[in-house]
Amino acid sequence: MPYLNRPYQEKHPLAFLGNGYVDPPEDAQSKRWVDTCTFPERIDETGRVMFQERPDRKDWRRMKDIEVRPDCIVYCTGYKQSFYFLDPSYPTASDATIRNIVSPKDPSISFIGFVRPGVGAIPPIAEQQAMWWTALITNQMAMPTDPPHYHLLAKESSRIKYGVDHSAYMSTLAKDFGGAPGLRELYMTHGLKVVLVYCFGASFVTFYRLVGPFKSNVAPSITKTELAETIMRRGVLGNLFFGVSDQYRFVVCLHPLNSNLGDTHALLRPHQLYRPAAGDDWSDTKGKANCLSCMHASGCMDTSLVEEESS
Repeated sequence: MPYLNRPYQEKHPLAFLGNGYVDPPEDAQSKRWVDTCTFPERIDETGRVMFQERPDRKDWRRMKDIEVRPDCIVYCTGYKQSFYFLDPSYPTASDATIRNIVSPKDPSISFIGFVRPGVGAIPPIAEQQAMWWTALITNQMAMPTDPPHYHLLAKESSRIKYGVDHSAYMSTLAKDFGGAPGLRELYMTHGLKVVLVYCFGASFVTFYRLVGPFKSNVAPSITKTELAETIMRRGVLGNLFFGVSDQYRFVVCLHPLNSNLGDTHALLRPHQLYRPAAGDDWSDTKGKANCLSCMHASGCMDTSLVEEESS
């Protein structure tokens, strides 16, 4: 990340109010960086790459007058999921309808890392999935039967149909295996600072190792130091908008089954509203809006929800 962000480092006397630019100490004096830009339209006769014109993107505005003539080009065109090495009798990732990890017909084989979060990274989700599956095959939890509430909506024509809301998905897995802490439990066990970092932070895997079957002795110290630092970097305004405002939304949009102020970390995340696009099949919700954070179907009181496009 420092190599991607470094060209856009800005100094401002009021920077402490918002997000700050942080260089890792071991690389603070480096002048190296990685350039990003829009997709190449063509390569001209001289070998110069001509990028798609996008004035709305700061990386294009920075690169538009720079002549790029690469020695080597790697086309990252994606891949298709193929399990040719498995006997046809085995399920595949598309059959993993239980938490997108296992098939109800054969939970002895799991598919780890085969979901795409709307915001967030796949590796921490994979770690959470691994804990979930470990708890399942060691009989520390029962196979969940409740319907999922974490999938991102996608058109039938969408290339990716296995998108999930990061916070809701991580929280759901943690609740399944008993790793989702309540606020009172956190306060009594680890103190106020851990509670605040938990409420203001993202859905870090470490949070789900504070209690439960995968409880770690180092999780509290990581929460108080490394994870607390991610919150402090936001600055005053960052925490005002991404922390305090989220807590307000949480209060006005409580699910009646989760009203103990600590049943799930997903309720502490920003509420996200998804509406059907033209031609989408929303027969399961009768065409109504759905808040994926509090699980309300057209019953969320948060009027500031933002429509997001899942594809």
